[in-house]
Amino acid sequence: MAEICDTVLDAFFLSLPVSLLARTSRMAIDIGGSLAKYVVCPDEEWRRAENQNLAVANCTCLTFPRDAIGAAADVILSLMTPSTGREVFATGVGSTEFRAEIESKFGIRIKIQYEIDEVVRGLLFTLRHLSLVDVVHPVEINLQLINSLVDINSKYVDLHDAGVLTWKCHRLIEGYADDQMKTLCQPPQINDRTFPCIVAMCGSMHGYQLVQLDGSYSAHDVDYMGGKTLLGLSSLLLGTQDFKAILRMASEGNAARVDLTDADFSSSSNDADDPYSAVFSSSAPSAMFLPFAKISEQNKDAIAKEDIAASLLNLFVVKLVDSVRSAVAATKVGDVFLCGSFVNFEQMRKKIAVEIQRRDILFFTFNGQHLNFNLHFLRHAAYLCSLGMLVSQADEAMK
Repeated sequence: MAEICDTVLDAFFLSLPVSLLARTSRMAIDIGGSLAKYVVCPDEEWRRAENQNLAVANCTCLTFPRDAIGAAADVILSLMTPSTGREVFATGVGSTEFRAEIESKFGIRIKIQYEIDEVVRGLLFTLRHLSLVDVVHPVEINLQLINSLVDINSKYVDLHDAGVLTWKCHRLIEGYADDQMKTLCQPPQINDRTFPCIVAMCGSMHGYQLVQLDGSYSAHDVDYMGGKTLLGLSSLLLGTQDFKAILRMASEGNAARVDLTDADFSSSSNDADDPYSAVFSSSAPSAMFLPFAKISEQNKDAIAKEDIAASLLNLFVVKLVDSVRSAVAATKVGDVFLCGSFVNFEQMRKKIAVEIQRRDILFFTFNGQHLNFNLHFLRHAAYLCSLGMLVSQADEAMK
């Protein structure tokens, strides 16, 4: 893979049962609105698995720009040679758009599948047949950070007890942060009680599917402000749609120079009679922030792109967490599985995990209830749909 790393956006390896792959074309194609994802079992790996009578074979998962069909074909055909005219399952709007080019470049015949069906099949296969310890990212959040978020709760409760706030505020139980760390550090436990669960398809837009134990599902909700909107705004504001470049700029920026936060409402005089200063004291972590809210008060030419990138990611994460929590509140599920290419980036996983914790603490502070659910970041999140298509093709071969 070393010689092709410069030409792909992402590379991942997934071990799958030989008994499954033997009934497929050993290739699946998922081309959405922004990216093209391919899963293949290379010829060399397949021969190794057969010759050594192995139970599993390593599949190569690759991501390209959605319209880079020729480049993808060059790389993938160097790994495997599908028989001419072999049927390969494909999905996504791009697979329909580029169908003729795909079939010509790869020398195959594609069969278009419905992507929601396939992502659900991919999730079910993952939960039933793969080791979740191996395919789920740990949640990257530390005790110090959770304790700082707990300070938000203490701030509001203390203000209520002092009579500054008139609405009821609820104090977290002692040891809340330690309990959260224990929960977050535990490997995922999957059993019949996991169902129903939600698979969140976080791509060009966000779609939430409610999955039942028997494999049936219903389309619960959709949020049209997803990855495609993020890339569109990035192109407009930052001059790039390269997600890695966006993350790099965001890591170098300071969103507080663009977002409105608690500290901006604090009185510099610390006047004890000023309720705003008391509530929004900068001595505690920020309980609120309004993405981009300061820009109207600034010289736009002086705003750094890095700060804009940081605020843009805040906006994306806040919107995503809002829609995830809304889906959980409506369905009462205990487990949510995120799939989508951005899950591969540690920076995004951490921001999402922190925002989930922050929102839960604020919700409990004002309502006295926790919205209890486990959020799982699948390592093969970008390729869940392709995995589902391999399962579908294998099932079809058995009929």
